Amino acid sequence: MSIKKIAITLGDIGGIGPEITFNAISELKNNDHFQPIIYGTSSIFNISSLKHWKKKFTIVNSLSENILHDNSTIFFVDIGSSLTNIHIGSPNKDNGLLSFQFIQRATEDLKKFNLSGLVTAPICKESLSLANLKYTGHTTILKHLTSSKDVSMAFYTPKLKTVLNSIHIPFNRVIDYLTESYLFTSFKNSIKFSNILGIKSPKIALSALNPHASESGLFGSEEGTILSPLLTKWNNQSNINILGPFSADTLYRRAYQNEFDIIISLYHDQALIPIKLIGFNDAVNVTVGLPFLRTSPDHGTAFDIAYQQKPSSKSMIESILFHLSFSL
Repeated sequence: MSIKKIAITLGDIGGIGPEITFNAISELKNNDHFQPIIYGTSSIFNISSLKHWKKKFTIVNSLSENILHDNSTIFFVDIGSSLTNIHIGSPNKDNGLLSFQFIQRATEDLKKFNLSGLVTAPICKESLSLANLKYTGHTTILKHLTSSKDVSMAFYTPKLKTVLNSIHIPFNRVIDYLTESYLFTSFKNSIKFSNILGIKSPKIALSALNPHASESGLFGSEEGTILSPLLTKWNNQSNINILGPFSADTLYRRAYQNEFDIIISLYHDQALIPIKLIGFNDAVNVTVGLPFLRTSPDHGTAFDIAYQQKPSSKSMIESILFHLSFSL
């Protein structure tokens, strides 16, 4: 296996991103197939609990082809080093801007230097908003930065995998995303996700919207008027069928018991409640539809425990290991 040079962004530096990143790198230090390239700000090394980490990295202002020939060094690409006061423990506009700049530079370098993939530590949507950045998270940022048209948020655990049809929107707008355009994108990306995971002839199921898949129209009409007709149209033109729609109250258990390989979820919490229930410490967020493989932990910034040496780095470790097991 060749060495994978993986870009890692530190996320919102007011949260646990730096800690879980550095701890994960320490945990994986003996893996000869992985070279991390960190995107952050050297200002964090002024924080007492992180001071000792500075000497473990080679801090550079930018990458070059020349330095990338060195496969053994952990490069730290320094962005925003002039920041003197790091706000810890709550949303902050400076941290929001920096978290975006880390992602922006990493995305540029992924293309310029043909890096292997991207792992992102958690960002804070409120910090982005305070910085006047109108994104709802990594998925929309990366979609914009890469000019990618059809992008989906997906989640991976060894026992449960799902692709989301809609993500960070109010619940009363979920029905607006039950269109051929959105659902066919989810169908296509569920197949792409299967390809990434090496699943041949995948069994893919669509979750229903209403209780009991509306019980033949007793509890809603969307299954009969929207979802089933679109599934029929898709299956008539595709060589990989999507099954459903199935009642969500049993579908995730059926997938957990290996009846299905991937579930297409219609909204955020429909997917995230079962994923976080069974895989809170090892689930991986995967963005499908980008020109490179991007993963992240499935949790947030955890401001309340930042820089207290408390957070688990397990999901970050799994996000990195995903790149060593799978590829586009």
